Amino acid sequence: MGRDELSRFFFYSEVNVRRGFTLIELIVVIAIIAVLGAIIAPNAFKAIEKAKIAKIEEDLKAIKTGALAYYADTGIFPVDDDTYVHSGTAGRRRGIDFLENKAGVAAWDGPYLEGWPRNPFWVTTAGDYEEGYQWEGDGPTGAMDFNGDGLPDPCVEMGFVSLSDASIQYICRIIDSHMDDGNVLTGNFRLSGRWADYRVVQ
Repeated sequence: MGRDELSRFFFYSEVNVRRGFTLIELIVVIAIIAVLGAIIAPNAFKAIEKAKIAKIEEDLKAIKTGALAYYADTGIFPVDDDTYVHSGTAGRRRGIDFLENKAGVAAWDGPYLEGWPRNPFWVTTAGDYEEGYQWEGDGPTGAMDFNGDGLPDPCVEMGFVSLSDASIQYICRIIDSHMDDGNVLTGNFRLSGRWADYRVVQ
């Protein structure tokens, strides 16, 4: 074997050896990926949470707008969802009076929403009628008396499932700071246990 052949042999042998990664190089790469994952993952979860909170705020505003349009047309607010639930009405679902004239109101000119929204924090296997938001009218089954006059006020009730109490309070404080007075115990957005209510007439 000549000198040139030997040189080529050793050159190609070195190239072949360098094609693989050493254990240390692999460990360094894995460590870098782990550090990037630790930095990116929390930010990704925060972005998802912010998007869900923004969705709730949009939903509440849409329901409020629909309720006020209903009132402008008919002079009354839609009846409470529980009116149908407690009477065993067939085909019941949340917000049904926004979508069809279930109550038979003469001046109804809806639909007042394209569809009843789904609460992104409502994680459940319940049927389609239970979607995390419930319309609470001003009738006898209304949810909350906001202004202390002894009568329930038209509002949207919002539920949370599979979240800790601390998470619910955190989410509701953010929503309240964007839409109301920043205090979940006063104003037009109130938290009570695992349920929050947003008053549509202020």
